[in-house]
This record gives sequence, C-alpha cells and structure tokens, in this order.
Amino acid sequence: GGRNIYPQYDHPLCADGAPMWEIEDEEDVKVYAAPMSHGIPCLGYVVDELPRPGRLRNEVVEPIVKRNVQALREAGFTVPMKAMAVLKNLPPGNAFTFPDGTVVQQEDAVEPPQEGRKVVIGGDTADCRALRNLAQNADLVIHEATNCYLQGVDKDTDVREVTRDAVMHGHSTPQIAGDFARSVNAKRLVLNHFSARY
Repeated sequence: GGRNIYPQYDHPLCADGAPMWEIEDEEDVKVYAAPMSHGIPCLGYVVDELPRPGRLRNEVVEPIVKRNVQALREAGFTVPMKAMAVLKNLPPGNAFTFPDGTVVQQEDAVEPPQEGRKVVIGGDTADCRALRNLAQNADLVIHEATNCYLQGVDKDTDVREVTRDAVMHGHSTPQIAGDFARSVNAKRLVLNHFSARY
C-alpha cells in the first residue's frame, strides 16, 4: 500500500511561497520535493543523507579487549569481544573502564560522525528557486541545461537570446544552472538533459 503525501506551505524550508513535499523520512535519509518551473508539472528533488556514526577504532580497542578477555568473562561478558560494541555505542563524553584499570574515552574509541551527503536533482526546469532552501550546501547539484550559447560558433544569436529561448520553453542554460549551484553553495554541478529532440 501507498501513502498520501501532501504539500507543505509553511515548512521553514519552503522558498518563495512554493510548497514542498517530504517524500521520505527514514533513520538515515530524507527526501524532499518542490515544484520546478517547466511547461508541464515537474518536481525537483533533494536527497539529504543524515550523518553516519563514526567507525570504531579497532586498532585502539582490540588490543585492550584481548588483554582483558578472561576478566571480561568473569565480569559477565560471555563473548568478551562484545565489549567493543559497548564502546561503539557509548554516548560522547563517556568512558569505559576495563578490568585491568584501562579507561577508554568514547572519543578515543570511535571516530567522529561522518557528515551526510546532499544531492539535488533539478529535472526539467527554467528555475530551481523552489529548491533553494532545501539545497543549501549540496554536495552535488544535477541540473538540466538544454541550450547553451557558444561564442564564435553561434553566429546568428547571442547569449541573451539563447537564455530567453530556453527559459520560454521551461529549460535552462549552463549559466542558469551555474548561478543556481553558486547560490546554494554547491560543491559540484553536473549538467544534463534527456530529450529525443536535443
């Protein structure tokens, strides 16, 4: 079975009065959508991966656990290596004291959390502004660019005319895509367009 997903107009990440939809809200990822400016109804998406827990530093912890195997068994750890899981799940700022007196701080046993990634997929559009707030600091923006002006090649037109024509048909140029990517502080921009015509 499916579920109904309703637009939100008052969400703090809405831009310029446009609605947004929260498509998915899982433990490790959120997916949002917002309307794009195109000749037919079209959505753009933001896939926002949440931070991931840091990796256990086995090279630090394993020798201490091995040195304390027998004492850990006597302390109730039927599988002494499970003490490593206890360390991995310690809240920041806490410590674990081994039977031999060795104290291991959480930050010494576990690497810092890894930042999640953010991918923006604009789809067919002349304007991605409705995604602007959702797309801030994106790792990757995938933005269509149907037409472009090539100086020295396009003799019968100019950049303004190519831009006007693209926007009039609900599409973008590389300059429009670049301006959007810059406005959201994107790390990378990939240009694309799928069409039988172009």
